[in-house]
Amino acid sequence: MSSNRRIQSDLDPDTHLMSLLQVYQPRKIFLLSAIELPAVRDYQNASGSEVVTLNPAEKGFTAESLTSQPPVDLAIVVNVGATFPKKAAQSVIGTIRNMVAPKIAAYECLTTSVPENDWFALGFKQLATFLSVANPTADKPLAFCQLAYGYDLGSYNHKREWNNPKYWANPEMWDKR
Repeated sequence: MSSNRRIQSDLDPDTHLMSLLQVYQPRKIFLLSAIELPAVRDYQNASGSEVVTLNPAEKGFTAESLTSQPPVDLAIVVNVGATFPKKAAQSVIGTIRNMVAPKIAAYECLTTSVPENDWFALGFKQLATFLSVANPTADKPLAFCQLAYGYDLGSYNHKREWNNPKYWANPEMWDKR
């Protein structure tokens, strides 16, 4: 996906998150957020899913503290780029991607410490740019977010035609000595 391309969404971030939850239907969710998300709570109540929540703003939180998290179906990350400096935010995102969840939904502000190209370098795709930004309310706590990124281990690395033995040098010679 080109970094210049914007996928504008008519949905607000909270409604977008609820739609992702309904599509993915995770049984176990990891939420890295300093705020409670009604969409996650409502989904949990309706589905009986297990939700593990960590507040990244708590004293002593580091990317290393994520290594003890059991694997989940979906991780939801909120504003990690505003919570941490760039390198620490990248480390948190990478640790979640590598050790916690095969699918990640990340909601960020434009003022994030993690530039757009860094999200792409980590294997994320931009899911949406939200047109209307507002002050957060109890039922719409993600209203301040302008960007949504997504990572899905099952689809981030597409199959390439050339990446098979048919195109490798002299495969007919492999079994000969």
